[in-house]
Order: sequence, then C-alpha cells, then structure tokens
Amino acid sequence: MKLNLKTLLNKGIFEQYTIVTGEDYMDTEIKSMSILETPDFKDYIIENSLILTTFYPIKSDIKTTLDLLSSLKKFNTAGLIVKIHRYIDDIPQEVIDHAREIDYPIITLNYDANLSILFNNIMSEIQSSDFESYSLEYSYSDFLSKVYENPTTKTLMDTVESIEDFDLLI
Repeated sequence: MKLNLKTLLNKGIFEQYTIVTGEDYMDTEIKSMSILETPDFKDYIIENSLILTTFYPIKSDIKTTLDLLSSLKKFNTAGLIVKIHRYIDDIPQEVIDHAREIDYPIITLNYDANLSILFNNIMSEIQSSDFESYSLEYSYSDFLSKVYENPTTKTLMDTVESIEDFDLLI
C-alpha cells in the first residue's frame, strides 16, 4: 500500500489539524520526511517527501515562502505540515492563495503538537507502508528453495544478490 497524505491523516497520528489548502490533492506518495527549518531549504528538497516545519526561517519573508512552495510542488512533495503559534500565528493569505493556485496541500498543527513524536510516527508509517508493499513471502520462499536445492555458500551469496530490497527481508 502506498502512503499518501490522505491515508496518513486517516491513521489518527495527528491529534488536531486543519487542512488549509489542497484537500483534493493529497494523493502524492510519501516516500520520506523532511524538516524545513532553514531559509535555503529548497536546495535540499527530496522528491516525494512530506515537509514538516514551524516556518521559523521564512516567517516574515513571503517571497521566499512563495518560491519555496513552487519548488516543493516541482519536486512532487506530498504537502507541508506547519506548526502554528510558535513562530507564526497563521499562514499568510498570499501563501494560501499561491498554494491553492498550484494545488498544493498545507496542513496546520496547534502549538502543543510534539514534532519529534510526530516525525517518528510518520517515519514509522512510511516504513510500514514500504514493508507492506513488498512481497517478502515470495522472496523468502524462493531463497529457501534455492539454498535447499544446492546448499553451498556460492548459492547463498548468488541468491542474496538477486533479492531486491534485501534489507527489508532481513
């Protein structure tokens, strides 16, 4: 099962949240998680990541924020989750308008949201979805069958090399 923002929100790991923009555009697959806490963040965007931020580094720089949103959309990131009432009280209207124009999801969390716990929970969901989408049963059966038929170190090593995502199997 591929994890997207809609699925993640339905899992109940967010205590309270508000969907500010992009409710109809939450289907982008989430493959990783990134923390946005630097003004030059757009130089470090990971494709298909979900972005978590307090908006601290760009709280009063609307132009940089609009630029960043466009870059996040370009790199097919899944959305932006912003903890409000820490450094900003609300998402500026210009940012909301731009996110709507580019069909980009922004979700806000209340001040008391623990970002460390949230980050860990989201990463756990990403890893679980990776595990669920990979068919270990076939790989494991194939592996055992080949080693059983020809129990040599060479067979073992050749079989291990042929398994995609072997680290998931382990």
